[in-house]
Amino acid sequence: QGTASGRAAVLVGYDIGGDFELDGRLDGLGGAGPLEVHGTGRLSGWNVHGGDAAVAESFTVNVRAFGRSIDIGGVHGRLLEGQAFGAFRVDLPAGEPTRTQGWMTVDDLSLERLAAALGRTDVDVAGRLDVGYRFTADAPAASALRGGGGLSVRDSRMLGVPVLTAVLGAVRARSEAASDTDVELAFTNVGDRVTLTGGRLATPIVAISPLPGGTVRLATGELDVHVVAALLADISQYLDFPVLDLIVPFTQQATQLHITGTWESRESVTIAKEPLRDLGEATVRFFKGAVETGGELTESFTEPARAIAPW
Repeated sequence: QGTASGRAAVLVGYDIGGDFELDGRLDGLGGAGPLEVHGTGRLSGWNVHGGDAAVAESFTVNVRAFGRSIDIGGVHGRLLEGQAFGAFRVDLPAGEPTRTQGWMTVDDLSLERLAAALGRTDVDVAGRLDVGYRFTADAPAASALRGGGGLSVRDSRMLGVPVLTAVLGAVRARSEAASDTDVELAFTNVGDRVTLTGGRLATPIVAISPLPGGTVRLATGELDVHVVAALLADISQYLDFPVLDLIVPFTQQATQLHITGTWESRESVTIAKEPLRDLGEATVRFFKGAVETGGELTESFTEPARAIAPW
């Protein structure tokens, strides 16, 4: 049993530093029963810098360990200019793999800073992102990670983003249409395989609705996604139609696209036009709403990403 406090700093491509305080004990050392951890800890003022840029700032974490479980709560700090919050639990069952669950939200993250952190100097993006995610993992391997969440972007600039540029070209819209873009997506994941469960994108020129079931592999960037897209000018003439009466004329103006390839570059994205199928009332209602708002998504379309936090 004992206490410790101090300051740590590590250089692993990033400068990482902060203060810590620990007070607890280890039971079971030397084989005298299962290893257990009891006590409390606190990390405060933790910062992560890559080069001259701050990635994370002023992170605080509270830790409470009781036997073979560890609660990590009160997580908050600044991440790429956004406000991050979270809580996690780690279970260490005897003779079984470590199990983890938790949630995290980030409000107002800078898209420009995110692109720079990912090394995407080929895109011109700006705007703010809200994202929420909750997960479980029944083993320490990345393939065991299962979760779901959503993201929301408002009034963003997404020029040069390969997938969006390819879709705009397929519906005869100029790439400048992405200069004022609203996006929201809902998703689940198993390992690095992300499955879209809902989503929509709107600009003053075009609206795009991803169909549920599309997949993205985070490790490789592989895409297999279907979307319905339409120029707002082509459907504005039907604005006064009731939604059910709009379905038939809408199918004559909209286009269904199958997106494959990878997100790495415009050349690596493949777009194939397909017949429209399974067009639901909700999809038509979204496009009608996009025309009415001039290509903006309103709060009526989605709940804020921060509401994903389960506790």
